[in-house]
Amino acid sequence: MKRKLSLLLAVVMILSSFSFVFADEDFNVPAFLKKNGILVGNDDGDLMLDENLLRKDAVVLFARLLGKEAEAESFEMEGYPTFTDLAGNPYYDAFLAWAEYNEYFVGRPDGSFGYNDNLEAVEYALVLLRALEYGEDDKAEEWAKAWDLAEELGLLENVEIERRDLITRRDVAQMTFNALGVEMK
Repeated sequence: MKRKLSLLLAVVMILSSFSFVFADEDFNVPAFLKKNGILVGNDDGDLMLDENLLRKDAVVLFARLLGKEAEAESFEMEGYPTFTDLAGNPYYDAFLAWAEYNEYFVGRPDGSFGYNDNLEAVEYALVLLRALEYGEDDKAEEWAKAWDLAEELGLLENVEIERRDLITRRDVAQMTFNALGVEMK
């Protein structure tokens, strides 16, 4: 229940400045998300929009979407994360431990996470669907339905990308923005 309220509060705060969006042809989606703390960028503030999103960064973005960034960033639990390919970065390790412990993200069948791997479009669609509580207990079923459901909900509007394409940060921004207009399940 708290998770629902946190996401709802975050979305309401963002949507309160949302009304001007549809009236402005020059509206800049990435700048809007940056202003609202969803996209942060590098130390120089560059959102690196033409670069692919890494799996480890998707976990951080997911925490922000739930309004749980501070909780995830400071998360400690004995034995977590269990993924075999971590780089020992305390910042990301805390997020990955939080995500694994709460079963928001699962690793690969070989026990790895794909820490520095690029994210596919369908994987990011799944991230957004989970944030909107459209996830399913059966992870194989969830994976199979993710792309079609993302399309049905409008997450793919203004995005020209195929299911298994690597996703750029620009497409991540647009899909995230689209998710702000989707009712939670």
